[in-house]
Amino acid sequence: MVRQLARAPWWVWSVLSVVVIALVLLAVMGSSLWPRAEAQVPNPDPDSGLVVYLSASNYTVGEGDGQVVLTVVLSAASSQTVTVDYATRDGSAVAVSCLRDYEHTEGTLVFAPGETAKTLVINIIDNNYCEPTESFTLELSNAQGASVGSPSVCTITILDDEACP
Repeated sequence: MVRQLARAPWWVWSVLSVVVIALVLLAVMGSSLWPRAEAQVPNPDPDSGLVVYLSASNYTVGEGDGQVVLTVVLSAASSQTVTVDYATRDGSAVAVSCLRDYEHTEGTLVFAPGETAKTLVINIIDNNYCEPTESFTLELSNAQGASVGSPSVCTITILDDEACP
């Protein structure tokens, strides 16, 4: 291949050099040589008056209940899609260990136009260990199309169902 390239006519070398220069420019300038279409994501609009929040700041669930259901509220119906991120955080109850108490949950809730409430289900693990009452939190953040109101954090308390000696 090298011998064939060495015997190539002059115009092959010219084309090859143009390709190399184009690749170097592309590497240096990136995709700024060509305009890109960007997705339009609604920005939080504090002037819209829409607020997304949790319906309660405290929830209590028995360990044997299997799940806890939380409600997230949008203060009024919107003509646009509204989103909000959510995530659980360990407290004395943990989601990762051999003594798991609940399943870590995170994601984005999407309120379609006209919707004003969404539910989140968090699975509770009945781990058969004698434990004290434990708790963890869920937090709302990064709302698009609304602002995050209060309460944006709730505490979920798990009541143990084992008889301790």
